[in-house]
Amino acid sequence: MAALLLHGQVIVPMQLVARVPAALFYWPLMQLAGAATDNIALGVSVGSKGRGNLPGGTSDMRATLLLLLIGKCTADPASFSEVDGEEFFRVLLDDTDARVAYYSSTFLLKRMMTEEPESYQHLLQSLVLRAQQSNNETLLENPYLQMRGLLQLSNE
Repeated sequence: MAALLLHGQVIVPMQLVARVPAALFYWPLMQLAGAATDNIALGVSVGSKGRGNLPGGTSDMRATLLLLLIGKCTADPASFSEVDGEEFFRVLLDDTDARVAYYSSTFLLKRMMTEEPESYQHLLQSLVLRAQQSNNETLLENPYLQMRGLLQLSNE
């Protein structure tokens, strides 16, 4: 089921996601991190076939749980607070699964754009300047690298 969801072949109604406690997405997501044997290297995100316990299965389950949790946190601010908010998703930026890190960065980036538009614009201008100086346009094209760059700039 996880692979089908990730490949867009099935959908989960938000009404159903809204009824599930955030802990039922959060807890297995974190528990499977230690059990994951897939160890997809960050930056090399290959699509899994998602066939049970074969390589990719744990990764697919974690990516699916994260997407469902992101949907829940987007629809319900209390759920976002329940999982420690932004800090939880920042920790996931260091995940060994490229999809988990990528989905977390995309979520954080979208939240920053909508929740803190002035701060985002200011940091983005600085990041554009940095990308131009280093001749590295991937800083702006890739949400993971962009979020990492913005976080680095906000800490300076």
